[in-house]
Amino acid sequence: MSTPLFLLGATILFWGWQLQITFIAAVLAVLAEGTRLLKWKCDFSNKDFSYISDFCSILLVAMIIYIVASNRSAKTLLLIIKWLPLPLYPLVFFQSLSTSRGIELGSLLWIYRKNKNNKPEILKRKVDVAYPYMAICVLSASIANNRSITFYVTFCALCAWALLSFRSKRYSSISWIMLIVVVTVLGYCGHVSLHYLQRQLEETFTKWFTELIGIGTDPYKSTTSMGDILELKHSSQIIARVKPREGEKPPRFLRTATYNIFRTSVWFDSSPYFRPVLFDSKSKSWKIATSPGKPREATIYYYLDGGTGILPIPPGTYRIANLFVSRAQINRLGTLKVEEGPDLISYDAFYSRKLTGDPLPNPNDLKVPQNEDEALSRIAQELGLYSM
Repeated sequence: MSTPLFLLGATILFWGWQLQITFIAAVLAVLAEGTRLLKWKCDFSNKDFSYISDFCSILLVAMIIYIVASNRSAKTLLLIIKWLPLPLYPLVFFQSLSTSRGIELGSLLWIYRKNKNNKPEILKRKVDVAYPYMAICVLSASIANNRSITFYVTFCALCAWALLSFRSKRYSSISWIMLIVVVTVLGYCGHVSLHYLQRQLEETFTKWFTELIGIGTDPYKSTTSMGDILELKHSSQIIARVKPREGEKPPRFLRTATYNIFRTSVWFDSSPYFRPVLFDSKSKSWKIATSPGKPREATIYYYLDGGTGILPIPPGTYRIANLFVSRAQINRLGTLKVEEGPDLISYDAFYSRKLTGDPLPNPNDLKVPQNEDEALSRIAQELGLYSM
């Protein structure tokens, strides 16, 4: 059975919309649907379709080679899937232009043509490539979608459009539409629930794993244990060693990460941007800020998992020497992140009590969580803080 009119074009437009190549997708959609409206058709032979299939295979291999050569990352496979409809498009276009309603498997797949053990009835079986192509378009669009509800609604509309031609006449249109709506709503609720469950499992596993190994700091968020009874555990494990300069007292505490937004039991950092810390070749140190004079110095020994992570530094640190890493970055709140260093790292931190390392507050720092706003407002009113 051929696809409903304009469904193929709408699916191609959906793919182009998600990839932000709407104009190119519109051209492909018009060509694919326009050929179906033409009164004259071309009588392509099986050999012609074999050539077209081989041409698509060459395009696919060329695209894979180009993507692999230009993008050496973990997202290479996703990029290939994202652009998969392009090299396969000629098959759909020439099928729409032909008098045939499908393409024989023997012409479509090179493996089937070369395998002599295949039965002739299998090789002559015709397949409408429009439906598999639409499935590929939806899969490719899902790789690039922006996670908004419009993607899900459009996807469900396309599925309902495709299923409309298979609707049994025994059931009324109203019943069929109501069933589609119910399935769509249940699917969305299931999707949201699975996403929430996945997030909870990831947070629980991350918390458990971090407590198990006792290392690592997330610069973007931290989960507190306030209100959890019998879950706070003390450990004798040594996380870091601090050796102050002779005649000086050690810093009162070390700072790893700073957060300024609180939601339920999780602290977040509203400044995820890390700026690079410049390395001064003359002093062979990383300069964070200008020296205020009369510095204090402390040598810190720390275990850096995999040579990458967050370094603990005293508040007011403005320079770090003998830090052998390839890259150092710091964010607005003073969280220092390093990359490609040794597992056991030592460095000299120069700091001053005149520097706090804290920036001026911004609107995010002054925000009060909505669930705490009422209680804090009542306390402020009782203490007369509004009149000050």
